[in-house]
Amino acid sequence: MERQSGAQEDHALLWLYGVMPNERAILPQVADVEGRLNYRLVCTARLAALVARVPADEYDESHLQPHMDDQAWLVPRVLAFSATVADVFAHTVILPARFGTVFSSQQHLAEVLVADETSLVDRLQHLQGREEWGLKIFAHVDRYLADEVSRTLAELGNAAGSGGRLHFMKKKLATTLQTRVRDAIQARALSIHESLLKEGYPADVGQNPAPEHLDNGAVLLLKTAYLVTSDARRHFLAVVSELADASAPTFDLVPTGPWVPYSFAALAPSD
Repeated sequence: MERQSGAQEDHALLWLYGVMPNERAILPQVADVEGRLNYRLVCTARLAALVARVPADEYDESHLQPHMDDQAWLVPRVLAFSATVADVFAHTVILPARFGTVFSSQQHLAEVLVADETSLVDRLQHLQGREEWGLKIFAHVDRYLADEVSRTLAELGNAAGSGGRLHFMKKKLATTLQTRVRDAIQARALSIHESLLKEGYPADVGQNPAPEHLDNGAVLLLKTAYLVTSDARRHFLAVVSELADASAPTFDLVPTGPWVPYSFAALAPSD
């Protein structure tokens, strides 16, 4: 492992893990995507890009794209990439690269760093001392709908009927109220998110999260990420706990973290 200037050329491709401040750059102590400790730093005056050499005959564009559909090839490298970034993040701030970002030469990578230096330095300063926390908001939609049907039937009183008529009325109300109930639950989930925004935590809201259920039947409604200073971690979790208590039993709030702030930092340079 070694520190390199941007002028020296390599014959192999360079797999980019991320960018750090030059004065605080470190080399990881975990294996790279090839299972080795083959890291180096490509440096400019203020930045250091963490890279590892990888064989061109496996990682050039013509080979890399097909690999992305090969789980046996992909999964161990995703895990190694994540472990590398996390190892660095435990010691210094890093802007992680998009998985699969490769450069043909140190010179070209250094040119990209120089061209974007001001923006990259600003982003690193913004992320200094901050970590990402995820929050999944699950809702018991069926339970909420059943409660709304029961409440409406209670308001109707004797008009709801009994026996077969009552059963028919329950099914009709469930169908009629379904859209309104889902809209109401979605609005309440957003209000939980907005409460955290008011606390001053920048957020990234996931669009159309993949279907997910808890063992208790609650379904995932909203998946968000928040940028939290390390010093504010306890406050953030306390606010989440208060919101969870206030929104029970309709909602379950599941925080996860701390993570590398991928949602707020990922780089996507191309060669």
